[in-house]
Formats: sequence, C-alpha cells, structure tokens
Amino acid sequence: MIKPLKTSYLIADGRHARWVERDHETGDFRTLRELHHRDHGAHAYSGSVFESAGGQRHGVREPHEPARRAAEAFAAEIGAAAGDLADRVVLVAPARMLNEIEDALPPAIRARVAETIAKDLTKVADHDLRRWLS
Repeated sequence: MIKPLKTSYLIADGRHARWVERDHETGDFRTLRELHHRDHGAHAYSGSVFESAGGQRHGVREPHEPARRAAEAFAAEIGAAAGDLADRVVLVAPARMLNEIEDALPPAIRARVAETIAKDLTKVADHDLRRWLS
C-alpha cells in the first residue's frame, strides 16, 4: 500500500505563526504548534531630528526600517522553530512575508516547500481553513 505524502501548512504573518496539518480521513485541519513574535520595541520609530528653526522634523533613517527588521527577525524565529515538518510544506503568508520566511527556513525544509500561497490566514480558525486551503 502506498502511503500518501504528509503535508504541513506553515501559516504566518509578521507577528504570529502556526503549523497546521490536515487529517486525511476527516479532512479537518488542526494546529500542531504556534509561535508568537516577542516585540522588543522594534516598531517604535526612533531617529527623528528636530530642526531648531521652523520646527521641522527630519528622519535619520526610513520610518519603515524598524518594522522591516522586526519582520526579518520573526522570519528567522520561524525558520529556527520549523523543526521536522512533514514530507511537503505549504507556506501561507502575506506576499510581503513569503520570501523572508522561505529564505529563513533551514535548507532541508526549504527543499520540501511544494507551494506558496499569498494570503493572511493567521486569524482563520482551524475548522474554517477548508474553505481556503484545498
């Protein structure tokens, strides 16, 4: 008898990730593990300079730089926590995070990525995932 390939779904955004698998008999999804990003103040905008005449502000660096670094750090956390996933992996994340997460995965797991889906499904309950993931 041929054993079907086991597929893990890695559903993530910039702050939350969860590993989900589908039961082959019932077709229901269940969350195996979750990861929440620990914010260390990376989103706080710092680096503004005030001009003494006129009250104008000038940013020392891009205002989105801290958010981008926080997203990269969380993608690295996801990669480190990926562990031993199934035979195939489907990445589900907003388009802005897909590449960062895939690049942060260990090479052994990156090789098992069968599909990427550009959607934010982190807040979708397990019982509603059937509508989104075929």
